[in-house]
Order: sequence, then structure tokens, then C-alpha cells
Amino acid sequence: MSAQQNPEAGALHPNWPRLFPFFIALLAGLVYSNSFSVPFIFDDETAILYNRAVDRADIVGLISARYVVRLSFALNRWFGALTTSRPHVVADYHVVNLLIHVAAALALYAVVWRTLLLPGIAERYRRRAAWLALAAAGIWTVHPLQTQSVTYIVQRGESMMGLFYLLTLYGVIRGAGAERSRGWYLSAVLFCAVGMGCKEVMVTAPVVVCLYDRVFLSSSWRDLYGNRRWLYAGLAGTWGILALLMAATAGAYGKSVGTGFSGASSPLSYLATQFGVLTHYLRLAVWPRSLCLDYFWPEARTWAAILPFGAFIGVLALLTLWGLWRRPAWGFLGAWFFIVLAPTSSIVPVADRAMEHRMYLPLVSVVLLGVFLLHEAVSRLFARRPRAGEAVETWLVCALLALLGNATLARNQDYRSSEAIWRDTVAKRPGNPRAWQNLGSYVANDGRWEEAVPYFEKALELKPDYIVPRNNMGVAMIQAGRVEEGLAHCRLAARCAPAKSRTLALAHFNIAYASAQLGRRDEARRHYSRAVAVDPLYAEAHYNLATLLDEHGETDEALQHYSEAIRSRPRYAGAYNDIGIIMLRQGKVAEGIRHLVKAVTLSPDYKEAHYNLGNAMLRRGKIEEAISCFSEALRIDPQFEAALNSMGAALLQKGDTEGAIRHFSQVLQLDPNHEKAKANLRKAMDRLRDGRDTPRN
Repeated sequence: MSAQQNPEAGALHPNWPRLFPFFIALLAGLVYSNSFSVPFIFDDETAILYNRAVDRADIVGLISARYVVRLSFALNRWFGALTTSRPHVVADYHVVNLLIHVAAALALYAVVWRTLLLPGIAERYRRRAAWLALAAAGIWTVHPLQTQSVTYIVQRGESMMGLFYLLTLYGVIRGAGAERSRGWYLSAVLFCAVGMGCKEVMVTAPVVVCLYDRVFLSSSWRDLYGNRRWLYAGLAGTWGILALLMAATAGAYGKSVGTGFSGASSPLSYLATQFGVLTHYLRLAVWPRSLCLDYFWPEARTWAAILPFGAFIGVLALLTLWGLWRRPAWGFLGAWFFIVLAPTSSIVPVADRAMEHRMYLPLVSVVLLGVFLLHEAVSRLFARRPRAGEAVETWLVCALLALLGNATLARNQDYRSSEAIWRDTVAKRPGNPRAWQNLGSYVANDGRWEEAVPYFEKALELKPDYIVPRNNMGVAMIQAGRVEEGLAHCRLAARCAPAKSRTLALAHFNIAYASAQLGRRDEARRHYSRAVAVDPLYAEAHYNLATLLDEHGETDEALQHYSEAIRSRPRYAGAYNDIGIIMLRQGKVAEGIRHLVKAVTLSPDYKEAHYNLGNAMLRRGKIEEAISCFSEALRIDPQFEAALNSMGAALLQKGDTEGAIRHFSQVLQLDPNHEKAKANLRKAMDRLRDGRDTPRN
């Protein structure tokens, strides 16, 4: 039996390798234990929270080049709704991200271990194969450079792609050493096919697997072709899957990939910029300090910004080519790094020139190089005392795991809130206008409107044509009471925004909102209508337009827009609530109750919906159900005056006059001028004496 067929042969102790996978999982769990409460941030919101296809689990609507990842988000949402009635419990998404990372780490462990047991390599590394695989997989798992792929939920695409990339390679390795290889080769093709639906970088997998085969498994290209030509035909066929998925959403690529999007570099200029980016990636791999969510990396425009980094990367590329010729195993590590990064760090311009999650797989080569250099150095230094050398190597690796793990825990803390991660980003990249814009947005979302304005002003100072902070500054001013000033900024944003863009719809929405505050009903209606014309699926615009129409007696048209809001966002509790109120007003009590029940089901903490449902139950004479609804509203807000008054009315109908008096008195403690509560309290006092009257709701 060959060493490849029996991976436990030659291990220091036969039981140790069986524990190593559990140790890797434990390491991952420890260093990401503080990530489960990290909220949805930045692209998480558009890709998950407000993605209509994810919300509906729309199998067709999910189709994109990252179909498998988007499907996983939909399953996360569906499972959360099924088990907790809360579809976006953030911890659920983090658990899945961590499980994917652990699975990828175990796949890496298996790939490295089996590689070290291949003929020609096992003679040197057999005894320490499992340990070296553990060291490499462990360091890769806890390295803080991986946090963007694990803690930042939407970057699940990178780790999922990495998992299937490694599984594809593992299937080929197992197939090469098995008597019946067809099953393993088929699994490799299937893994590659699934990976193609995770992220476009998977396009490099057949190339890297083929190179691995030539370096480690085959004696020549002819041998490779003769033994596994059908395998590579299958792997190449998976490119067709990626091509079809990309073609299905071809329009999206022009906005962020190629030379057609705003701010795009020429291919050569982009390549020149990537020399500095690749150097930065390598620095972070060796010294992972000052990690940053969003670099907004500037284009390299001077020779001083290009030549030093270009020379460094050029030397590494030449060393890789030399290594493939003279030291193929070492050269393969360099090739892995360059090939995996080629789709984002070569000549095809990408909107974000530098992103840390792109190092998820390339980090493998840097970690393996470091582990084996350490092993070789210690082995030579302690050649006469190998046991002592093994102990020193073990302690050094453990110390490195502890340092890197602690850095990962600290980095996760930077993600503790949306505001915290953007404050960290502007501190590290103060010239990033997008970071200032996002910081301002999250400060504004917290209700600190005036505090947010300087952040938007800073974003506009750095990028005067940046429409998003212009619009958001208008919103902040409107909410802070500076309505006319804010309205002017929103009008400017509307004039500058591209036609049919989401930004244009937002600007019209904000103009309408401000106009409504100023009592300009016709102008508000006109701009809400423009917002939904630009974006027919803009649920909030439909809702606000419906509310405006209903306030002025245009009930039928209001119902149409409430229905459009629900069509755009099926879980829009506010729209269900307001339709319920209209139904009650029209005397359609059963239909009104049905909509209000839907509202409280979708949003259990929606106090107004509980209150309205209680009133509907009173109209049907269902006093106990009404009391239950009012109790729920008061649980959410014990000082909800309308619910206190209605609870008093329900208790009085039930015959609990003292309880009714207590609730009416609470209303008057909160608002001594509450006329309905005064009248109801008088009648309750009368009823306590003779039981004549019933209160007004």
C-alpha cells in the first residue's frame, strides 16, 4: 500500500492526526467567537436585508454569477423565518460563514497532508506530514487577513469559492491515488461546477489544478494528458456554467468591471496600480496590521508610485518561473498566488482596486511558504537533536497561532457596529470619500442628524461630484429641522443623478418628504410619483404616496400603492397595517383583521398594529382578544396613551370597572388634557355607581 493510500503511516502517533481536524475547528470557533453579534454592514444590507430575491427565495431572481452564494442567503433567511419568525437573525448568518471557513480549513489540511505523503515528497516529510498540514491550516484559519471573508457576511462568496476550489483539488489528489478514480474525478468536476456559481475567481481552478497535477502527480504533460484528459475536459466544461451565469446578468458587470464604468482605469494603468496592491497584500500576509474594510485605492499615476512595486512584483514573478523550472514544488506556491489573484489584479479593471477578502485563497501560498521555511530552518539548526527541534517548532507555531488569533479577535471588535467599522476606516484611509459618506449615513441612522452633516461635507470635499452624500446631507438637514436648506441639496442631487438610477429615486423621495413637511402637498405627490416611476419597486415611496393619498380621501389609489409596496417588499408590516385600517373604515372588518394579523405576525413589536387589531376585535365584540392585543401593545410601550385608553374601554365592557378606571387614570397622568380619557373616566365613575354608560374608544 502506498503512502498516499494510507495517510496515517509514519505519523508520530496514530491517534494524533484524528484529533487535528477538531483542533482546527476549535481554533476557528475561538477566534471568531466574538463575531456572532456583528451587524449587517454596508453591502450586507443591499445583498441580504433589502434584496427582494433573497427575501422571497426567488430561485429565478437569484440567478447571477454568484448564484450559489445568493441562494445560501435565501436559505439563511428561510431557515430563520421557519425557526424563529425572525428571518434576519444576524448570528445565523455568522454561524454559516464560520462553518464554511472551518470546512475550507479542513479541506486545506487534507490537501496539504496528502500532498506531503505523495511519492517523492513523503521520503522527506512523512514523519511530520500531519503536523505540518495542521500548522499551515491552523495559521491560515486564524490569520486576521481572513476576517473580511468570514466576519463580513456578504463576503461569504469568497470563502465558499475557496472551499469548493480546495475540494476540487482534493478530489483530483484522491482520484490520482485511487484504484477506482472515476468517482473522485466526478466529485472534483461537481465541486468545480458549484464553485463556478460562487465567485468568478473560480475560473482559475482548472488551471491551478492542472498545474498541481503536472508538478506533483504526473511525470510529464503527456502522462497527464494520457491519464486524466477526460477529467480536464470536465473541469474546462464548468467554465460554461460560469459563462452562462455571467451572461444572465451581463448588465451588472459594466457598472464595476471592465473599462466602461465611471472612473475606470485603462488596462495598463490598472495593472500598474496592482503592483502596489499586490505588495500591500503580501505585507498584510506577513504583518497584518492596519486592516481596512474599504481602501478606495488610488490609481498609480507617477513612476515613483509604479517602479518600486513593479520591480518587487517582477522579481517575485521571475522567481516563480524559475521555481517552476528548477524547484517545481516551491514554484507552484508562487504560481498559486499570482494565478488566483489574476482575475482581480491583472489587466481587467475592477471598481475596487484593493479588497482584503481577495487574499482568502492566495494567503495559502504565503502561509505554506512560511511554514516550510520555518520547518527547514529548524530542522537544519537542530539536525543533531531532532526531538528538540520538533519541540521548538511546535512552540513557535503555537506562539504564532496565539498572536494571530488575538489579532483576529481584536479585528472582529472593529466590526462591532456599522459606525465603529467606518470610524476605523476613515482613521486609516482619511482620503476615502465613500468611508466618510458611510460613516455619516450610520450616524444619521442613529438620529444624530446634525453630527452627520460634517461627514457628508467631508465626502463632498474629497469628491465634489459624489451625489450620494449630497442627497444624504439634504436628508440630515431636513431631519434636523433645516428643511429648506436640506431641500436645496436634494434638488441638486436630483439634477445630477443619472437617469433611472436608485440615487435619482432617493432624491425625488426626499424632495417629496420635505415638501410634505412644508405643507406642499401637490409637490410632495409629484415627487413621490417620480420616485416610483424611476424605481417601480421602491416600497417606501409607494407607502408614503399611499399615505398622502389616503389623508386626502383618495382611498382607492392609496390602496393600489399600498399593494405595490407589499409586492415590492412582501414583509412590509406598515403597509398591511394601513390597509387594515382602511378596511375597518370601510366596514370590511374581517378583511381589516386579516391584514392587521399579518402586520403583527411580520413585526411582533409593532405596537400600533397591535392597538389597531385590538380595536378591530372590539368592533367584532371579541373583548378577550381585544384585551390581549392592547396588553401586547402596552408590553411594547407601557406609556402608549391610545392603547391605555382602549384597554380601559375593553375592561369596562368586560365588567372590570376598577381596572378601566385605573387605565383611564394612567392616561390622564401622562396627558391631563386627554379629552377622551376624561370623558371615559367620568362615565366609568358613573358606571361604578349605577353601570349606565359605556366608554368611547
